[in-house]
Amino acid sequence: MKYRQRTFHTGNIIETILNGRGIENIEQFLNPTNADDTKLELVKNLEEGVKLIKDNLGKKILILVDSDCDGYTSASIMYQYLKAVNPDIDIHFYVHETKLHGLTNQFMDYIKDKSYDLIIIPDAGSNDVENIELLERTYDTRVLVIDHHEIEKESPYGVIINNQACENTNSNLTGAGMAYIFCRALEREFRTGKLEELADLAMIGLIGDSANLRDNEVRFLCMNAIKGITNNLLKTFYQVNGKGTENLIIKDLSFSGIIPMINAVVRVGTLEERIQLFQALSNIDCDYTTVVEKRKLNKETRKYEIKAFEMNAYEYMVEVGTKAKSRQDSITKKVIKSVEKQYDPSSGIQLFIIDDNEEAKGITGLIANKLSGQYQQPCIVMWESPEHGNYIGSLRGNVKVLKDFKQWCTNTGLFSLAQGHPNAAGIILPTSNLEQLREMARNVEAEEYCNDVDLIYKGFVNVEDVKIVNRYKHLWYGGVEEPLFAVEQIEVPKSALVLNKSTMKFYVNGLTYIKFRTSESEFNSLKYGNGFDETVTLNLVGRFDINTWNGNCYPQFVIDDYEVAEKEVNLYGIFA
Repeated sequence: MKYRQRTFHTGNIIETILNGRGIENIEQFLNPTNADDTKLELVKNLEEGVKLIKDNLGKKILILVDSDCDGYTSASIMYQYLKAVNPDIDIHFYVHETKLHGLTNQFMDYIKDKSYDLIIIPDAGSNDVENIELLERTYDTRVLVIDHHEIEKESPYGVIINNQACENTNSNLTGAGMAYIFCRALEREFRTGKLEELADLAMIGLIGDSANLRDNEVRFLCMNAIKGITNNLLKTFYQVNGKGTENLIIKDLSFSGIIPMINAVVRVGTLEERIQLFQALSNIDCDYTTVVEKRKLNKETRKYEIKAFEMNAYEYMVEVGTKAKSRQDSITKKVIKSVEKQYDPSSGIQLFIIDDNEEAKGITGLIANKLSGQYQQPCIVMWESPEHGNYIGSLRGNVKVLKDFKQWCTNTGLFSLAQGHPNAAGIILPTSNLEQLREMARNVEAEEYCNDVDLIYKGFVNVEDVKIVNRYKHLWYGGVEEPLFAVEQIEVPKSALVLNKSTMKFYVNGLTYIKFRTSESEFNSLKYGNGFDETVTLNLVGRFDINTWNGNCYPQFVIDDYEVAEKEVNLYGIFA
């Protein structure tokens, strides 16, 4: 086990942690400002886009809803803002039947006889060059794209607003961020007062699409939006789950939050459920109640009974989303169980081919993420598309094996597509290249990984440091890695070592140390090894946490890795 300290200790643990992440302006990071907000005049085609909206306000408009959290929120921002400009506007929306993106063949078939004057495509469309031309030249339909994806080929048709095509605008903004920027430009014209109400949707889209929270503009928008959530579905989700929105932090949006629920509906929900999701996000036809029957435990009889609950539209959507999330989890577990036999212990990268299952196709990234965590290796999960002669799926990396798995895939020359983030991307692999990929995967060996830690403690951890770091836990997200620490030469009484199922614990100097996924043989080697010594000396790498139980808070050190160390002898102490 290797580790190294990122930077010198300034004496202030939070300052040291942030310095180690290259954050120089700590005051601005802790208290973001609007100083770096995108200058509207620098956004290419923005004025043309505003004019296109003004010219079509009295005409028939369609918004294409892209199939992810960023797509739904960016489309909702556009829908709600245009309704604020003109409550009687003739505006419609289209939701993909499956997890598809942009101007698909299904959408183009749908649009043939609909006669829309303007189609707005948030969070997609930049590279749909041929279909944009078809819409504008053949169907006489104007197209407005508001996007953030890399442009492979510029379209001479349509109005394309894309931060990646602008030299002096913020490339960190996602589709929802760009939709919000566009509405800022519209607000200069229409003065609706609606813009601030839509900031929470922009935040959800940004966080859902992994925007970099180190960026001052992104951070300012998100940190302000989370203080004043107004969206009815968002508020209802956290009320139903017993949290409320008053004390939310950014992590609460992703971990057991609204974003996984939205993603689950988009991935495995029916078309009707997807439409309901967009309606609930956008306050469309939500003035109804419905009765839902649920099994509830009768505390007196200790038996389950069927009870009827009356729910409003937003409560009902949370119920639908919760069930979709459960279905997604069930599908994920089932697929993982079915492919575990494909695990290759001789390979440095794991390749899994799943059955041609419509529900599983939409969650290959989620499945790959689970398998990567299970095997602690980079994983690719894919399904075969015989009609196209490809395998299609997702990759998830492990930095302890490869720093940039997507780049490794690109460098092989075997993939026709590897697009996304360094360790989370979509892939397309020609079927004829599979065996060659297997051979290359078997040749991958994990380099000796060096943990970058923020501080190295000698013998014990200062419990106050654990409490301080926990108070700033809202910072560790969105491109700001969670702090990692090393403890050297900690002497653990063997009598203190406890194993409960697969969780090992010990308590030293006021702090609980905990390690998950500990085998019985691993535990026994620590507890009973090394002869008759009553203690075992360890070097640890891990994270600080606070465990809350029955209203009490218990600081703890969560061990990621450890090694048994030789006990250092203090010669000065011996001869003193």
